[in-house]
Parts: sequence; structure tokens; C-alpha cells
Amino acid sequence: YKGLIDFKPFYFSANFDYEGLSSRNIFNQDAILFDVIQSEILNNKNLNANINLAVKNITNIDELNSLFLKININQGDIEFSNSNMMWKDDVKIKLKESLLVFDNNEINLIGKIILDFDNIDDFYKSFQINKRNRKILKQIKIDFIYNFNQNRINFDNVKIDGNSNLNLKKYISNYNSKNDSIFNRITFKNFVNNFFKSYSG
Repeated sequence: YKGLIDFKPFYFSANFDYEGLSSRNIFNQDAILFDVIQSEILNNKNLNANINLAVKNITNIDELNSLFLKININQGDIEFSNSNMMWKDDVKIKLKESLLVFDNNEINLIGKIILDFDNIDDFYKSFQINKRNRKILKQIKIDFIYNFNQNRINFDNVKIDGNSNLNLKKYISNYNSKNDSIFNRITFKNFVNNFFKSYSG
């Protein structure tokens, strides 16, 4: 841990480095970060902060590593833009244009996820994607809204290598309408498989 605090005006800067950390300590509803966000103590116009959290390994998810979580608080606006992590050595997952929104006693994280593929074939193998659905691609961009209170995520505006796809648009619209969660291994794997099945047509 390394940091700096100034009181006039209030400014907080900190860097946290971990060799290993469970995702439950970061993203779970019982995590300290969630409690702090839910309390809205950070939603303060007089608060400014830069917090960098670097984690070498996500200990309970073998595939995830090299997490860099960048939290920027500017006069009450809380941004997570320029955060990133790796899925194995195959995909770099980047968070862009990301902002926490407090509305009607609910907390939403809105933003854009960018997936840059270094080894798409290994990624397909990890998710056991049917071979006929394995298209060569370099990048996926997708907008999202994540509701912390309901532990639910909606997607929109999917682009693969800069192009939209009508089948994917229909699939995402159908997924959003079902009110399902993708936050377990089985449902997430099914989501990914159906995503590429829709894309391949």
C-alpha cells in the first residue's frame, strides 16, 4: 500500500498491490468496496481521489489475472475507466467510459467493455465453442449497465471488429428481456456459447 491525503481541498491518492485476491473480496455484495459504494459516502462533491488496485492473480477464478482497477473520484463523480484485466493470456478486457450512477436508491455502473483477443482459438477451446461457430475476430466492444442492487447486467450496441450484427442485436435484446444473471460459471458459459452461435448465424 502507498498513498497520499491532502485536506485542503480533500484529495486522496492510493496504490494497492496484491499477489493474489479473491473476486469475492472485490466484486461480491459482501465486499468492502460494495459496502462503501452502497453507503454513497463517495458521492460527495467535495471529494477527489485516485485509487489504483493491482492484483496479480484472482485466486478463485483460474482464468482471470493481472487485474488493474482504476477508481477516479472527481467532485462526486466516480469513474472506473481505463481499468483492465486478462482472461488467461488470451484476452485483454478493458473498461472504458465507465461511470457510477446513483438513482432512486439504486447504484448502476454504466460503460463500455472492450475485449482484445490475442489468442481467439484458445479462448474458443476454453468455452468449448462449437467449431462451426468459431469465426476469426480481433475485438469485441459492448456497452453495458450493471445494477449492483439486483446483481444484474444489461448489454447494448455490440460491435465485432467495428461492425454491428443483426443476429447479435436480437440475441442481446432477448437476453436483456429475460432478467437473467450471468454471474455463475454455467450461465456465463451458456451466454458466451449462445453469443458466438448468434454471431455465426
